[in-house]
Amino acid sequence: MEEEKKTSTIVDYVFFAIQESVKRGFSTGIRKVVCNVIEMVSHILDDVYLSYLNEVLEEEYEEIVHSESKLKIMESNLIMSVLNNLELSHKYLEKLTSMVETETQQLFRTPKEIEEVRTCISSLSKLGFRTLLLDTMTRISSVFDSEIDRILNSHFSPTSYQLSEEEFSANDEVDPFVSGFCAELSTVLRPFQEGFTDSNFEEFIHTMMKGIVLRLEKVILKKSFNQLGGLQLDRDLRKLISFFSERTQRPVRLEFSRLIQMTTLLSLETAIDVMDVLDESSGNVSWRLTLKEVRAVLDRRGFSAKEIIEYTKRMD
Repeated sequence: MEEEKKTSTIVDYVFFAIQESVKRGFSTGIRKVVCNVIEMVSHILDDVYLSYLNEVLEEEYEEIVHSESKLKIMESNLIMSVLNNLELSHKYLEKLTSMVETETQQLFRTPKEIEEVRTCISSLSKLGFRTLLLDTMTRISSVFDSEIDRILNSHFSPTSYQLSEEEFSANDEVDPFVSGFCAELSTVLRPFQEGFTDSNFEEFIHTMMKGIVLRLEKVILKKSFNQLGGLQLDRDLRKLISFFSERTQRPVRLEFSRLIQMTTLLSLETAIDVMDVLDESSGNVSWRLTLKEVRAVLDRRGFSAKEIIEYTKRMD
């Protein structure tokens, strides 16, 4: 679907009318009139327009929550359209605020007048379009938590990371985890990619990605690894990063930084090698894992508790 068809023209009409009203207020040249118009606009946008969008979002959200086929209902549910309108409204609000600031600077001369109008302008910047958008994104993403858990468990849980040379080589051809996981994840993401504007889909996929990363961090600590298993996980992680990078313009590597450090530890040949890793990271890269987490990861690699404590002392 084309971008312009994913939003409603009513948003254009609303903000055109508001912009014209504000311009008329400024045309009087009277500070009090300008402030009254701005405050009236803020009231309408907050108590009428934003409240209405919030009510519709709640209704649509409840429909999704109580649906037996949540992905299917997304095809007809209005929540993505409303969120697209909310995003467009936020953009228009930013333009309106910028216009008001410019007009204020041009019309009023004394610092006192400008400051008084700016106090009124602050009511526009406090409107919660962006907050409502992000909060709803998070709520929608959480609706699909159980589906993501199912997909992750079905592909990651049965995968072994204690590998022989032969198994490691075979996994290079057909990996037992990432390919299947990404294929099912694509199915989950498809209705959102089709229904959201590009920028809203970016926001949504990053929200969902953060949840997936947190899940992976937890399930990795339930697995046992040898060195080849650590290298396999590193290979899997690269494919997963590539999967998300292909679907968003924003960088994703930072979101995976803790997982990357976990795979680095799990790929070590011997426990003493952790000292070199910590030395290299201390100068260039922020070590995002705590001492407790580093030791927990090294334990899953199969190193002895004595070795782990000895070689990670410098993190104390």
